[in-house]
Amino acid sequence: MHVCKAGGQARVYPLIILDDILAVVDAEEAKRLRARLEQLFGIVQFEEEDKLLYLGMDVHIEDHGTTIDMQFYVQQLLEGEKIEELDAPGMKNTFIVASKSETLVEEMRKVLHSKTEKLLYLAKRARPDILTIVTFLCTRVQGATEEDRGKLQRILGYLKCTKECTRVL
Repeated sequence: MHVCKAGGQARVYPLIILDDILAVVDAEEAKRLRARLEQLFGIVQFEEEDKLLYLGMDVHIEDHGTTIDMQFYVQQLLEGEKIEELDAPGMKNTFIVASKSETLVEEMRKVLHSKTEKLLYLAKRARPDILTIVTFLCTRVQGATEEDRGKLQRILGYLKCTKECTRVL
């Protein structure tokens, strides 16, 4: 979401994901936006809050800026995982693919695929520190191996160790 004031007029660039829209604007602009959305679509669900939960993100709007906190999302990702805390999301060999690693059974491959998608969502919104490794893991989900599973576990262990999951905009 980006709001830019040029010549005394605010320009609003809303974040739109499927049928959800997030716009960080002042009260006057919120009224105009609501009226326009109702004109276009009829009845709309519209919330004006300083704190809200939006697609796994706790958004807090304050005078000094907007923060996005995804700690609850991370807790859900880690739920049920038996992993040790690690101080880095990857190692020197993270981007090396061992040809002899055993292919995951389909059920486990699907779990790895799902968790990797969730990590990508997290990385793009609040945790850019894991983005490079998660992006690499995305290339591995169709033919995932035990080695890839270990790399996923390492990222999760790093998230467990680094509880901070807040981004200030």
